[in-house]
Amino acid sequence: MTDKTRLTSVKSAEKFLKNVGIALRYWRAEKLPLASLYQAAVGSIETPPKEKNVHGISLREEGQRIAIELTNHLLASHQGIEVNVIANRIAIVHRDLIPSLYALVRHYRPPDDLKGISKQAREVFQFIEQSKETTAGLVRKFIGIPAGDLNNDPAYNALAELQSHFLIDRGPFLMRKSGIPYLSKEGYPYHLFHRVHADLVGAATKITREDAVSNFIYGYLNGAVFANSKKLLSMFGNFITQVEMHNAIEALTKQKKVSVVIEKKDKIVVLNCV
Repeated sequence: MTDKTRLTSVKSAEKFLKNVGIALRYWRAEKLPLASLYQAAVGSIETPPKEKNVHGISLREEGQRIAIELTNHLLASHQGIEVNVIANRIAIVHRDLIPSLYALVRHYRPPDDLKGISKQAREVFQFIEQSKETTAGLVRKFIGIPAGDLNNDPAYNALAELQSHFLIDRGPFLMRKSGIPYLSKEGYPYHLFHRVHADLVGAATKITREDAVSNFIYGYLNGAVFANSKKLLSMFGNFITQVEMHNAIEALTKQKKVSVVIEKKDKIVVLNCV
C-alpha cells in the first residue's frame, strides 16, 4: 500500500479484505505472509514512524485510528470476522471464507458442543449464554478476580480458549474520542458465535471437509498469489493436517487453479491467472 492507496473509507476496507481474504488485525509480522489492516491504513512499510500529515499528526497514529474505525465497520457489518486460530495471531477473515474455516475448526460438532473445553471456559460460556453479551472486565467480576497481567489473565485466557473453538465472537467496540483509540472504556464485546452468525454456521454444514480445506487454501492464495507449502502448514496447521494440505493442493492443481513449482527443494504453490 502507498499513501495514495492506503485504506481511508469503509468501501476501501471492504474491497481490501475481500481481495486478501485474511488480514492481521494489528501490525504486520516480518516473517508472516499475511496482510495487515493497520499497515494498510498507514500505507507503505517504508513510511517513517514519526512522519506527520498536514495537521501535524503522526501518519502511524492516524493510520491506527483509521484502521480501528474500519475494523469496527467490518465486524459490525459482518464482512469480517475476528479469529485467533491462524498462526496464533488475531486476524480478520472475510465472511466468504468463514464457513470453510468454521467447518475445519469445529469438525461439524453442534455449535454449543463444549467437548475439550476447560472447566473455567465452560463457566464463562454459560455466563455469556445467559448475559448474551459480555466483556473481559465483566468476566473478571464473574470469576471473582482483579485485573492483572494480560499475559496471564484467567478472563482473557478463557475468552481466547472459547474463541479458538469458534464458540464465541468478538464484535466492534466504542472508540474513545481522545486518547489511546484501542482502549475502550466499555471493553470489547463478546457474543456466542452461532447466535450472531447463524447464517455462516448454517453454510458450514453444507461443505465437506475436503472442500473446506481447498476453499480456504484457495481463498488465501487469491490474495497472497503464491506461498511456500511449509508456510501454509505452519499458519493453518491448527486446523488442517499435512495430509489434508497435500490433498487440497493436488486437487487445486488438477482443477488448474494453482501450479506447484519446486525451488531449492521447497514446494511453492502459485495461483494461476484465470
